[in-house]
Amino acid sequence: MRRNREAGAATVEYAGILFVVASILLGVIAQAPTVGGASVANAVMSKLCEAIGTTCGQSAAEARARDLKIPCVTSKADRTLGYDASFKWVQAERKDTDTLTVKGDGSAAVTISQGSAIGVTADVPIGGQSTGKHAKKTTMDNAGVTVNADGKVMLGGDILYTYNFPKEYGGQDGAQDFLDDRRSTVNRAIDIVGGPATSTVREGAQRGWNSVTNFVGDHNPFSDGPSKEELAARDRDQRKGTADMVSVKAGVQAEGNLKGEAGFVRGAGQVKGSVNGQVDVALTTDGPDKGMSAYTGQVTWDAKGEATVGYPGGRAKLPPIYNQGGGRGGTYSYKVIYDEKGEPKQLIMMSESREQGFSGFDVKGSKTLNEETRKKASGGVKKKSDTGTLTQESKVLDLTDPANRAAFDKAFVTNGVTVTDRSAKISTPVLGLTPQQTADAWSPLMGQLKNDAIYTRLEYETSGDELSATAGKKELKVAKIGVGGQKTESEMHLVDGVMSDPRNGGQILPLVTCGKK
Repeated sequence: MRRNREAGAATVEYAGILFVVASILLGVIAQAPTVGGASVANAVMSKLCEAIGTTCGQSAAEARARDLKIPCVTSKADRTLGYDASFKWVQAERKDTDTLTVKGDGSAAVTISQGSAIGVTADVPIGGQSTGKHAKKTTMDNAGVTVNADGKVMLGGDILYTYNFPKEYGGQDGAQDFLDDRRSTVNRAIDIVGGPATSTVREGAQRGWNSVTNFVGDHNPFSDGPSKEELAARDRDQRKGTADMVSVKAGVQAEGNLKGEAGFVRGAGQVKGSVNGQVDVALTTDGPDKGMSAYTGQVTWDAKGEATVGYPGGRAKLPPIYNQGGGRGGTYSYKVIYDEKGEPKQLIMMSESREQGFSGFDVKGSKTLNEETRKKASGGVKKKSDTGTLTQESKVLDLTDPANRAAFDKAFVTNGVTVTDRSAKISTPVLGLTPQQTADAWSPLMGQLKNDAIYTRLEYETSGDELSATAGKKELKVAKIGVGGQKTESEMHLVDGVMSDPRNGGQILPLVTCGKK
């Protein structure tokens, strides 16, 4: 009996010691300083939780970010080739874009986009004054001032095909090889001339060819058919060359320009804005390259200004002069991702801010034209290079959580169709409400975004080149026809990526999906 009493006393004493140690440890943790954006307290708590077989603090936040597959793009490269034509006040545009996106998990994706737009334009002389008898010639000898404003409103649409390349399919290298083949010089020429349907025709032809070759290979009377290894290799090669997601984007864009000339100086300002909606439909629904059905609503604006010193069309025949400028822009969007049944599973609210500075050459008109021709036509060539910064901030809300989903359903309405495991859905804010009803509908969602959404901030360095040319667009006095072309290349590279999870302490941590092990 004495031994049992001693054992019980030892147990109580041991529990008391643990309590005292734990109290001291928690007191130290609570006062631990913050180091590098994450606190020592958070790190210690994470280790303690791991030791007893659970997660909390930093480890729990990182695990949740991985589970939600928080996106982290480490680099992106875009190339656009386009042209436009105008007749009187009507303008039509065509453009093709390819994008190579690399993510922190080693995967990559190629997006091929073809689009067109049509709209109305206006070119209005605001006013001008000059000295000397040559009032319409802004020259060095007869310095004057002219100001013109022009603008356009366009309604357009794009079709996009996305090809996913997980590490199993070569990641960035595999994506680059595919892009080099699909967007060779010959293929780009075919795409730009063939129109927006070209990518769809290519995709259909590729899938049809795969079906034919598979049938022939599987029914060869002179063999027993491909082995399991051969079937797996064939499936992998065919999946690399077929799209995993198709998207349709539609929207309206508006642009306003203000241009002025005064002797040696030519200045310009531009403001652009657009509102777009994009539906993504997964074509591949299994495997490492599976697509993702989603809907994105987006508002974008950009403003820039530039100045060119010197005017090559004057009597002094100055050479083309260096120009310089800068710009700012922003994008505000929301994205709803759906599961295989078409149910919303994730809401991403994102804001993006951009700043850039650019420089280059601006050649207006042509010295080879005689004066009479110069009066009837106008145009020029611009070459610019830019560098800048881009910051993306987002909140990712898990809609599989019942409380989050209930708040989402009060603010958004979802429509669309689901066939087997493929869905085409659109989620839009509830409309037709009074201001008070709108506040009541959005208040729960704002609360959940604040208290449960994972916050991320990604910072990028950007660079790009733009070459554009126009002819006949300003003084449309003869045929009233103008044409133009544009070629752009841009890149962005990740500088820093951080996250914060309010469910697990809210500390600022490195975004684990950017490549941290």
